[in-house]
Amino acid sequence: MKKYFLLVAILVIVLAFSVVLVACNDDSTDSTDNTNSEIMAIYESYVAYAQENGTTPLSYEEWLASIKGEPGKDGHTPEITIGENGNWFVDGVDTGVSAQGSTSKDHNGTEGLEFYPINDTECAVAVGTARLLHEIVIPSTYKNYTVTTILGGDELSAGFVGCSSLTSITIPDSVTSIGDWAFGGCSSLTSITIPNSVTSIGNYAFVSCAFTSIVIPSSVTSMGYDAFSSCKSLTSVVIEDGVTSIGNWAFNYCTSLTSVTIPNSVTSIGNWAFCGCTSLTSIEFEDTTDWYRVGNKTDWENKENGTLITYPQDFGINEFVSDYTNNGPYRFWYKK
Repeated sequence: MKKYFLLVAILVIVLAFSVVLVACNDDSTDSTDNTNSEIMAIYESYVAYAQENGTTPLSYEEWLASIKGEPGKDGHTPEITIGENGNWFVDGVDTGVSAQGSTSKDHNGTEGLEFYPINDTECAVAVGTARLLHEIVIPSTYKNYTVTTILGGDELSAGFVGCSSLTSITIPDSVTSIGDWAFGGCSSLTSITIPNSVTSIGNYAFVSCAFTSIVIPSSVTSMGYDAFSSCKSLTSVVIEDGVTSIGNWAFNYCTSLTSVTIPNSVTSIGNWAFCGCTSLTSIEFEDTTDWYRVGNKTDWENKENGTLITYPQDFGINEFVSDYTNNGPYRFWYKK
């Protein structure tokens, strides 16, 4: 049985890789580098699968020689996706091979995703072997678990961090938490909707993503620092009434952002939340009364010792956009 599943896994790799190789003939250095990293990612998946099933993997050179297919159309980069039937598709053609991921003691894969139990009823999700896909749909349930969390971590280990091929992801309304670095560095991610079920967005959760607009739903009560920083294509942000806090450096260096409206529900804005937003020309407060500015985190968290801000004179764009230095000045805002 193990040999059978190993053969299936190798077949998937052969089918995918035989068409990926054609991109290597492209004159573009960037295209070649991207293709080579995709090839290495496929090889690493093969090695992990072989070791898990007690077989000795081939060396990279041996593996490369064993699966090299016939040349395809020069310059063509294949589209590798998972279809609705759960099979691998190459350029829209069903390979007939299931994309069902591997199972181990600590995690299970379904359509290339990995799931990590949080408790008896809930689990977190991470990318697993689906890293090369362009579009991913996260299920709301896995086995007997409800998917409630996009796995957090650091810039190397978080849920979908660094998935540079990912252009679109669908998050189910079962998810309540998007962890630290969850989608950090997804530099091709242009389409995402945060569902109304999400209550917390972690630190660096969407740093350096490529979407042009985002809606932060009213359900969000906690937004980490640098949550959307360096999203340089971001032009439009809608913060729904119900959001209570905007984290430190939340939209730091979103250089295409032109305007922001702060709803009545927001009672705190973190240090330099819109620093470096050089295209920002309008910040509108739905409620301009009883806002205070303070220079340290403790007073900000306790909402005390702040300086009352007079509207409209002290609500200038420079309060938000000016660059900061390591020596300050710090600029926290709160409303009583």
